[in-house]
Amino acid sequence: MTDSRSVNPASLSTHLLEKLPEIIIEAIFLTLAVLTAFAIDAWRVERQQKSDAAIAVTSIRAELLENQASNPKHPASFQLSRKVQRRLGTIAENSLHRLPDEARWFAQS
Repeated sequence: MTDSRSVNPASLSTHLLEKLPEIIIEAIFLTLAVLTAFAIDAWRVERQQKSDAAIAVTSIRAELLENQASNPKHPASFQLSRKVQRRLGTIAENSLHRLPDEARWFAQS
């Protein structure tokens, strides 16, 4: 009596050799899919960070203007405020072309 579950090693290696191109192609496509997913996620995170940075710059600029308006007679505050605003303006101008559309609106307003 022979066991029907016994596998002939020769037929197994032949079957594996027949399926090898399919296995390799599947592995390549799976690897490409995972790498693409990582790239898309990194791109999304970068867009979000740029948007958050533009919103922060706008908020800081608005707060500086508000502080300057509330205390116009304090020269040190005014000078510091102008320096910070110039620096923020330089940062915003240099990075504005790389900002997502929704952040560009905040930075320009």
